[in-house]
Amino acid sequence: MVKVADSPKAYQFIFTLYPESQQNAIDYVKEHWSCAWALHDKDTYDAEDLKEYAKDHGGDCPPWNVGDLKKPHVHFVVRFKNQRYASGVAKELRNKALCSVSNTAIRRCFNLYKSYVYLWHENEEDKYKYDPDIVGLHDFDPPAQNEGVSEEEQVATMFDMPKCCSVKELARWAYDNGCWSTFRKNYNLWKDIWQETVKGRADYADMD
Repeated sequence: MVKVADSPKAYQFIFTLYPESQQNAIDYVKEHWSCAWALHDKDTYDAEDLKEYAKDHGGDCPPWNVGDLKKPHVHFVVRFKNQRYASGVAKELRNKALCSVSNTAIRRCFNLYKSYVYLWHENEEDKYKYDPDIVGLHDFDPPAQNEGVSEEEQVATMFDMPKCCSVKELARWAYDNGCWSTFRKNYNLWKDIWQETVKGRADYADMD
């Protein structure tokens, strides 16, 4: 997941809060913002956590071992009606909930559906599988599979698009994979990329 500071603005964010020290903020978000959340109390540290810790602490060993239980924490997926800065979201929690929340703790959500199903680790093979019933909702409709995909993620997805045989097939693929708005907005660009791909395939075939 990509961390952002103040720019650009976004409609949707993800963040994690800890009942041990941030219960006021947890209660505030549940009551005042359109959100989905889940308490994770069975997560354990894995090898990836170890690598991240070593990277952030100059290679030092952490005070925990791989397999140890993590502190209980609440994952939030929040969606606002108007765009906001991550720093503004954190500031509201500090001022209204009177709770310490850093600006960098608030991250832009690039894919609403993926972030939502992460609440119970649906697509996380190496993580503890929670029951979807643990998810709480406040003024938040569960998103469809391709809903809430940012332009950045749409572009990244389209750069990995398969080799379509026609523009029609390319358009269908973009629609089915949540990239329709980016494809429509930048149609000429993606058509050029498709034509370049097709030409490359033809040139390769001529070499045989």
